[in-house]
Amino acid sequence: MKAINHPALCLAALVFGISVPALRAQDAPPPPNPPPAAGDQGNGSAPRPRPGGQMLERMKEKLGLSDDQAKQIGEIMQDQRQQGRALRDDTTLSDDDRRAKMRELMKTAREKIRTVLTPAQQTIFDQMPTRGPGGPPPGAGGPPPAGGPPPN
Repeated sequence: MKAINHPALCLAALVFGISVPALRAQDAPPPPNPPPAAGDQGNGSAPRPRPGGQMLERMKEKLGLSDDQAKQIGEIMQDQRQQGRALRDDTTLSDDDRRAKMRELMKTAREKIRTVLTPAQQTIFDQMPTRGPGGPPPGAGGPPPAGGPPPN
């Protein structure tokens, strides 16, 4: 067999030898995703706690809820989640209408929760933030408070 002495052919063979395995690796299908674990939302993130569970635990701690109160509030929160899900899935609503209905839903849920609490617990509950830890800080994205400076 005759040795290849032409430098261009050597270079072409070298490039071809390096690029073919790299191209074949790109054609390989991605490994299958494992099935979602219990509590996982199926979006590839780590399992999240049950929605509202953290809020209910925080309320138990801060308000000293009885088991009966915790059960009633848990049912109110579950109902709110179901109604919120239905609102998010309703494609007939405009974004503004959806937001307004969601605010009304949250307000109604807070009012229902207050009826379960004692007057002392209501005072503490009224001081608790209305947004979860992932929500924007108060005043972010909304109109400035009355009498406040106009936005720049």
